[in-house]
Amino acid sequence: MHQQAPLLNQQQLIDVLNTSKTATAIYIGEKALIQFANDAMLNVWGKDRSIVGLFLHEALPELEGQPFGELLAKVWQEGITHIGTATPADLVVDGKLSTFYFDFEYRAMKNENDEVYCIINSAVDVTERVINQKIIDAAIENAKALEQEQANNLLLTTEKYELESQVQLISKEALENAEQFKRLVEQAPFAIAVFDGLDLKVDIVNAEMLAIWGKDKNVLGMPLSKALPELEGQPFEDIIRNVLITGKPYVAQESRAMVMRNGELTDGYYN
Repeated sequence: MHQQAPLLNQQQLIDVLNTSKTATAIYIGEKALIQFANDAMLNVWGKDRSIVGLFLHEALPELEGQPFGELLAKVWQEGITHIGTATPADLVVDGKLSTFYFDFEYRAMKNENDEVYCIINSAVDVTERVINQKIIDAAIENAKALEQEQANNLLLTTEKYELESQVQLISKEALENAEQFKRLVEQAPFAIAVFDGLDLKVDIVNAEMLAIWGKDKNVLGMPLSKALPELEGQPFEDIIRNVLITGKPYVAQESRAMVMRNGELTDGYYN
């Protein structure tokens, strides 16, 4: 007869949760008193263990005006589970308020009397996934907007018509394939650049855009501010970051830009 293994005690369970790579916290009450937070969750919050024993709104005052307090109260009151996907959260990390995105769950735990005694919160940071998707979506929308503009001006060349047909045939899923998307950009007969991350690292740029910039392929991998330092004081970096953050395309007609060509700062006007 096999002897039953002893059950883990409370401290052993806490130790197990604390070593989990999944960000996990345990709250008590409608106001979400923090009973436990593992290292992964503390890292997400940008806090240390001194916040254990505080209410969530005390530990993270930046959550005021965001929906998480109300969601936790509802989960406690109704004894339900709430699941969020790619949900934005503004958090102060390293002294800076930034927007992150999370897949998360608030799960009400009940006793034998069907009474809620705590809420378990698990979370996964998916910020990089969301930003990459916004970059792809913005590139697609900007390409479509540029094609429409060219069509309205009756300036489409044979190559443009061929590219338009390809864009219509290639699904969004195919564009998410980095190599295929890169070839599409590089073969385009009009100027395109693709930037990676909020530091606007030059990820893909075709020959037409390099000609406008007066640069060569050495700018690949550089932040835009380093690749084209002459853009300092001009609005373009802020405009591109806003597109990445909001996912909304930006279209301008005859916009003035100053770029360095052959050692001289030159004015140009671009759509």
